[in-house]
Amino acid sequence: MSAKRISLRYWGVDIQQFLFWILAAFVAGAGPNIAGALGLAPLIGVTVAAALIVLLIWLKNKRKKGIGVFIHLPRANDRPLPDDFVPQLIKYMSKRHLDWFQAGPDDESRSVRDRVDYLLKSILHRLDEARLRLENIPQVSVYLYSRQEEAFELGGQLSGQWQRPSLDGSSSLEPLRSSVNWKVSYRSMHDNVVNNYHINLGKIINGGAPDPEDCTVESRADIYAGHGMPEPLVPRFGVIIFATSGGESAYNAFTKLALKSAAGKAGTGYITSDDDRCESAVLIHIPGEELIHELKSGRADKRIHSALKFCQQECIHAYGRDDIPMRVYIKGPALLAFAAGAILNSNSKVIEFDPNLQLLSEETSHGTERVVYALLDGDDVGVGMEKNLLSNQLDSAIAYSAWVDESITTLINKLESIEGVRLRSKGGDSAIFEMPDRIQASFEATIARFRNESDFRVSCGYGSDCDKAYAALRLAKSSGKNLSSGAAQ
Repeated sequence: MSAKRISLRYWGVDIQQFLFWILAAFVAGAGPNIAGALGLAPLIGVTVAAALIVLLIWLKNKRKKGIGVFIHLPRANDRPLPDDFVPQLIKYMSKRHLDWFQAGPDDESRSVRDRVDYLLKSILHRLDEARLRLENIPQVSVYLYSRQEEAFELGGQLSGQWQRPSLDGSSSLEPLRSSVNWKVSYRSMHDNVVNNYHINLGKIINGGAPDPEDCTVESRADIYAGHGMPEPLVPRFGVIIFATSGGESAYNAFTKLALKSAAGKAGTGYITSDDDRCESAVLIHIPGEELIHELKSGRADKRIHSALKFCQQECIHAYGRDDIPMRVYIKGPALLAFAAGAILNSNSKVIEFDPNLQLLSEETSHGTERVVYALLDGDDVGVGMEKNLLSNQLDSAIAYSAWVDESITTLINKLESIEGVRLRSKGGDSAIFEMPDRIQASFEATIARFRNESDFRVSCGYGSDCDKAYAALRLAKSSGKNLSSGAAQ
């Protein structure tokens, strides 16, 4: 049972408030009547002491504002949080907010969209309970710990909930929408130093005209042609934001790699598909050190608003409207991805970067071409089937089997469509592939995309022969499943 659940306050008894009103009643008159027999001097002393305690409790509670919400969205292969991370945050929230609660971690096997959707619904339910208990919520402070992809999705869904009307014309968050000040913090830890970055969601969404002094903007048209790629079949607009330290060389290196990925080139480390290929792009350079300083002090809203509004303006300039799906590349804190999700249109998404894919591409781009075998196998499929059968749920078992077959078939078709990949065998929830080593990065990127988009969990092992590939598959499954392992050797 969590610390909050066993606290008296959780069960409806607020000791501080109880003590406050008892002492207030004593100061107001009940106490003096009882203590009258003690004499004037003791009476004055007891009354002054009670008044001081009441004042201290009142000052302490006056400093607390709204509700604190800690959102934790880890992935299965993420490093665990330090042992003192959550206790420190709970202590921080307890000092600053009237109440707090934690959302997540949840089922890490589901897609990013489904996880965020579930978490947001539970948060809104808890906020509604808090509103009834506290009568009003002047401020909601969200403390976020996640990757950029989850932060972007959360920003988009929260912004959509904020602005979406209900059937009677009011907001689905009324009365929270118009009366609540939504503040979001990204809590990070580097070298055992905790950093809190803060933004105000309302100020970012409802800010004024963008200020050219806040960032530099550069537009690029027909980026596919410059990289020898065919024109995309559907319009996509690339948004490339550099918001960290490193100077001009780091900016150039990042934008070069992001532009290459946006044009559709493989081997960049970014997990993309043909649907992510862009015609044109905008490059945004936010001074990293200035942004971090402003995020720590809570004054970054104007700069972030300007950068994202410039993205929308450049999209309008290129296409005549701002509802073109955007593919976002961010070098900066996850809080910036959250803000981008809240501002940019709902068809947009952050492109995920996996450094292992980039290293894999570099390793296989030199020397003679070698053959790689890939063994693909669904995770816990038998367990899911047994659960339904042992519960005498025949219809559920049939539906589950059909879902497994559809999921693995979809993935196999995606992988088989990669030029150079040869399907050697398939059966049940397993498959064996053969490919040149130069294809492995694209092959793994396709699996990574599938994992992000589907609830179906699958492991993969690579090797220069079937024996090594099978050993790599067993290693992936013993390391947590829904992972890949191995390379050509």
